[in-house]
Amino acid sequence: MTDQNLLAWITSRPGILAGKPTVRGTRLSVEFILNLLAHGVTQAEILHEYEGLAPEDLVACLLFASESLAADKDRGYVRPRQGWAEQFQRMGRLGDDGLLDGKDLSASSGDEKEWQW
Repeated sequence: MTDQNLLAWITSRPGILAGKPTVRGTRLSVEFILNLLAHGVTQAEILHEYEGLAPEDLVACLLFASESLAADKDRGYVRPRQGWAEQFQRMGRLGDDGLLDGKDLSASSGDEKEWQW
């Protein structure tokens, strides 16, 4: 199935869910489906719970999200990430002396946690 065919399964009507993109023929928004997937609900569980859905509906939701993000980036809506120093400087919390709120953060206390994504 082509991308265009899949994207046709996503509709938006002002009178249904305030115009949010939904899976055609349902009142299930793309946002709702993506939220389920993001929180670990499996495709099989979604298809079992919402018997009117087909596996292609879930793929269409993912494709719609991907295309929406790509379109936003093309329009310049996605800003490049700033480093922490630039963010705090913009907020007025990083002084010219390089101290954050007057505190020297270069000395390690050993309490730092390494974040893994």
